[in-house]
Amino acid sequence: MMMNIHFARPAWLIAGGFVCCTVLVLLRMSAGWKQKKMTRFVSAKMWAQLTANVSATRRRLKMILLLTAVFGCFVALARPQYGEQWIDVRQKGIDILIGLDTSRSMLAPDIRPNRLARAKLAIKDFVDRLGGDRVGLIPFAGTSFLMCPLTTDYNAFNESLDAVTPASIPVGGTNMAEVITKAEKILHNESNYKILILVTDGENLQGRALAAAGDAARQKMTIYTVGVGTRAGELIPDAKNRGNFIKDESGNFIRSRLDEKTLKKIAELTGGMYVPLGSMGQGFTTIYQEKLKLVPKEEHRERKQRRPIERFYWPLALSIILLFIEFLVSGRKSTGLSGLPFIRTAGRRLFTQGKLLIVFLLLLIRPLSANGSTADQLFHAGKLDQAEKVYATKMKQQPDNPVLQFNMGDVQYRKKDFARAKDLFSKSLATDDLALQAKSYFNLGNTRFQLGQSTLKTDPEQTIEHYRKAVEAFEGCLKLRPEDKDARENLAIVKKELEKLKRQQQKKKEKKDQQKAPEKDRKSKNRKNSGQKNQQNQDHSQQPGDRKTGQKKNNDGQDNKNPKMTNSPEKNRRNDTKNRKNTAGHPPKEPQMNSKEKTSGGTDKEKSRGNDSIRARSPQAGSSTDRQMSKADASRRKQGKMTRAEAANLLDALKNEEGRLEFIPNRTGEERPPILKNW
Repeated sequence: MMMNIHFARPAWLIAGGFVCCTVLVLLRMSAGWKQKKMTRFVSAKMWAQLTANVSATRRRLKMILLLTAVFGCFVALARPQYGEQWIDVRQKGIDILIGLDTSRSMLAPDIRPNRLARAKLAIKDFVDRLGGDRVGLIPFAGTSFLMCPLTTDYNAFNESLDAVTPASIPVGGTNMAEVITKAEKILHNESNYKILILVTDGENLQGRALAAAGDAARQKMTIYTVGVGTRAGELIPDAKNRGNFIKDESGNFIRSRLDEKTLKKIAELTGGMYVPLGSMGQGFTTIYQEKLKLVPKEEHRERKQRRPIERFYWPLALSIILLFIEFLVSGRKSTGLSGLPFIRTAGRRLFTQGKLLIVFLLLLIRPLSANGSTADQLFHAGKLDQAEKVYATKMKQQPDNPVLQFNMGDVQYRKKDFARAKDLFSKSLATDDLALQAKSYFNLGNTRFQLGQSTLKTDPEQTIEHYRKAVEAFEGCLKLRPEDKDARENLAIVKKELEKLKRQQQKKKEKKDQQKAPEKDRKSKNRKNSGQKNQQNQDHSQQPGDRKTGQKKNNDGQDNKNPKMTNSPEKNRRNDTKNRKNTAGHPPKEPQMNSKEKTSGGTDKEKSRGNDSIRARSPQAGSSTDRQMSKADASRRKQGKMTRAEAANLLDALKNEEGRLEFIPNRTGEERPPILKNW
């Protein structure tokens, strides 16, 4: 039987033994001191007569009873536990699904020891902070499955987490769309908050992750993304061949990089947040402190939970009984030998009253109240500095007491230290008292709004973030107390201010864009004017040579003007190349493409009409030669060829313009099938 008894706080046993030994030594010293003092005034013969009715055995018995009762109190404080029982436990918390990427890219060692191992350690640290929250695990790669259902048995969760390896999922790749859809189905029937934490390097190789995130947002599921890895990336080790790295079908080594862009978009679509994991797992701490800790906790029922049976009342009851017996046992003999009357002195009466007081104190043992009346009185009297000192003293003794944290936060709010008040109200949310939790949400919403007001002029973006957090806090208060009119009114005010500030920021952004647009137009006009000036200079340089010849003037003049006209199709081809470059990878909008084609076509017609008018003004003598040259020019232009003069003029006109020519292959054959990316 004794082997099955264990103590929850065995340190109290050591303290009890030390106290009892100290009391025994003090009682012995006191008795010796009294006897030594009495021998100074009373002879040995007289001393025997005076103490004839005193029983040394009974006094020794009383001392043993007292010390045993005191030690029994310390045993009760050590919380002895014997036996176990299965009970139904109702806990408050939120439901969290963790999707862990197990693809081969998670073996990249850009964070030590590798991405997957570092992520598993960070998840364990995160789960250790949870209290009453249910957590589940979904490993995923090319596909996914529920490895650990939602549970509060964190030991079972950690065992499942330890078993996760890249071989857990037989299909390679990274399909975030499937794990989001799977999580949505798992949390579909849950009335609690739907939260998914994706732990991945973000390289989505299959599926439509953003579309799946949009569907999840419509189902009111929040996704928090944790990026594992670095932007520089690292080669992926080949687990089958040590010392080698994974290659693609072309034989090139694959460098896996953290894709933060996709992860940020997924989080934004669902109202979550993106954080990098960090070398020590700081990302999970950020999510818990800034988001999950503020989510209102709801009750959810566990079927059975095994708990040890507390047996502290056994030693406590024994101590009370022993003290009562010690009180009844007299230290004197039942019949006096000397015939001296029994005299009850004031000292004896005081000692008896002291023992009665100890008994009543043991019966009235209860935890001290966290609400110090002195601090409350000082707070209501407006003496905030004195109240702060009292609360600070009590918080040193009970640093995790949510009532003290709430009261201290109230003091800091009145002192306009909103940053510290925010931290204290956030900590006070970790309470089982729903009324206190609702008050904490309400005060946290007010504090966030005040912080937003303080940064309104200096940092509007930070103000928007504070307003968003205030909205979340007031919504949390209304979930716990739907009848709270003040919270509802404050929520409406904050939402109105938030929308107003967003519109102002949008207008400022549009004004900046409008200011940038004329500058771009002026730069493009300057480049165009400089090109025209260069062309005019070339024309003027060729005019003196034209005056020296007679009949050749017309032919040369025609040749000099034709290059100008042939610049038109070349510029159109260059513009088409730029259009294809700008629209690469995006489906072109049909109205825009049609308008460009109409514009370029109209320009060609106008320039060709101008060419006809010039030919009409040419002398009749050279008309047949001009027709032959125009036919030759037309056939040459169809083939995409230019004369040396035309090429020189085109290059001179483009001296001040920079661009990149891209090779666009002729896609006449069949397209190659897509390469399966299984890393």
